[in-house]
Amino acid sequence: MIVGILLAAGQARRFGSNKLIQPWGSRGEPVLIHSLLSLKASCDQVLVVVGPQNYAELTPWIEQHGCAWTLAPDAHLGMGHSLAHGIANSPPCLGWIIGLADMPAVNCSTTVQLADALKEGHSIAVPVMNQRRGNPVGFSFVHRVSLMQLTGDEGARRLIKTHAGQIHWVEVQDLGIHHDIDQPADLLWPTSVPNQ
Repeated sequence: MIVGILLAAGQARRFGSNKLIQPWGSRGEPVLIHSLLSLKASCDQVLVVVGPQNYAELTPWIEQHGCAWTLAPDAHLGMGHSLAHGIANSPPCLGWIIGLADMPAVNCSTTVQLADALKEGHSIAVPVMNQRRGNPVGFSFVHRVSLMQLTGDEGARRLIKTHAGQIHWVEVQDLGIHHDIDQPADLLWPTSVPNQ
């Protein structure tokens, strides 16, 4: 089983409000939903990590799409804490695809390729386009302990550097792996690449 961990516990200080419920794309669904559906296309289960400041707004959307959520009480300490919390509360599985909730443009085909790489036995799977790596990232179960020990705001970047030799690069044609929503202007990014 592959589990998707969607990190949605950030405080969105640069955006100024809860960016994850802002409408995005041609159907006007929240940013969160586009990110969630991309993971749902490739994972047997999706677990969304939310924070104390935003869970009340986000959880109805998450439950509406049949996904589970978990509240990370220490989310304010950084992405590493949120990711470690998500891994600790994940069911037993072959591996995880770690997605960021503020990256709604990631194509479903990208997450499917990452899941396939984990099923083929790769330890770490990272999407790359034009020689530039992006998100989401896949990790096999062998990294469970290391992922659960993450702290601070660096996320899994240090783990990827430490195990650079184990990375399986997944070549994609997906501009979404490089686009996140940091400020209101980012919502205007072209959505010509379909998410579903």
